[in-house]
Amino acid sequence: LRDYALLKTPEAVDPAFQEDDGTGFREHFAREWELWLDQQLGLDGAQQDIWRPILRVISLDEARALAEGLANDLIPLGGLVAGLNQEPVPPPIRHWMSGLAAAARMLRSAHPKTTIIERMLEAAAARLDGLTTSGGVESSGAGDLDRAVPSKTTTWSKEDYAEAKQIIKVAQAVGHLDAGPLRALLSLLVPFAGDCRRRFVQSGFVSFDGLLARARDLLRHWPAIRRELKTQFKALLVDEFQDTDPVQYELILYLAEGSGQEDDDWRAVRLQPGKLFIVGDPKQSIYAFRRADMEAYDAVVEDRVLGQQVPGERQSLQTNFRTHEELLTPINACFGRLFPATAVKGLHPQQEPLLPLVGEPPLPTERMEIRLV
Repeated sequence: LRDYALLKTPEAVDPAFQEDDGTGFREHFAREWELWLDQQLGLDGAQQDIWRPILRVISLDEARALAEGLANDLIPLGGLVAGLNQEPVPPPIRHWMSGLAAAARMLRSAHPKTTIIERMLEAAAARLDGLTTSGGVESSGAGDLDRAVPSKTTTWSKEDYAEAKQIIKVAQAVGHLDAGPLRALLSLLVPFAGDCRRRFVQSGFVSFDGLLARARDLLRHWPAIRRELKTQFKALLVDEFQDTDPVQYELILYLAEGSGQEDDDWRAVRLQPGKLFIVGDPKQSIYAFRRADMEAYDAVVEDRVLGQQVPGERQSLQTNFRTHEELLTPINACFGRLFPATAVKGLHPQQEPLLPLVGEPPLPTERMEIRLV
């Protein structure tokens, strides 16, 4: 982004921009929201008639939570409102809510107690999952969400509590809307979110998601730039591929593309044979809250890498260099019951037993003990 900052592209940024860890944007959003809301609902507000039916079903805090989500750089705002004419919840919003549901489940698993906030987080994940699956606005789990978010307890860190509270508020907001008010609300929030993003970048900052989105768009929409960057890499090796998110997939595929072609759609990219090497184990995918997606992983590996016209090759590393046979045998037996013998695409990877390194016998005292508590 710095190298191409001086070009007149929509992705251009100040060459001296600073990367924001999220703190700066939260402060920026708070200021922008207060100013904008005053223009909308103040004494001279021009949109009061539109807001009245919206505020009958949701609060301003809930609308704010939805606006903050839309202000994320990875949400494609173009055509969002128009898409509501075809379906109540457009695909970009469903994808965003799916990520929030995954983050809610991750937070819940990290906080085993069952108090009010944990129950609200479970209900938020259920509601967001329901909306994502059905594509329509519904109110699953309404009971636990029809209350204010409680104060932070000692078992929650400040960061985790803030994230949980934001997710719950979004779930409360979208659960109260039907298609009519949602369409009206989005018609107001989408332009605000776009302006909020733009002014943040103009102030000299770019968020982590902004870096990803702008780099992806630079490669997607500017063939000459992609052509130049592709020639700089003879080979790409991506480790921990199971923790890569869909936007990073696009970046990787664009850079591994064959010469003489620059397709806008990453699904149509034809890879340069022998250029891309990926290392990954879907059983280790633990970053769903950062948009790592098992279904997307399988789609990229199976359809975009192995399924090319010149097919890619799969190599399985089953030899374990750290553990001897006395431990691997019960481990394989245990996980053989948890993972299927044949992979279920997008859901479960297949079980591949680990093999001991030949010629390395265990020491007499090395063994496995299982204690059930």
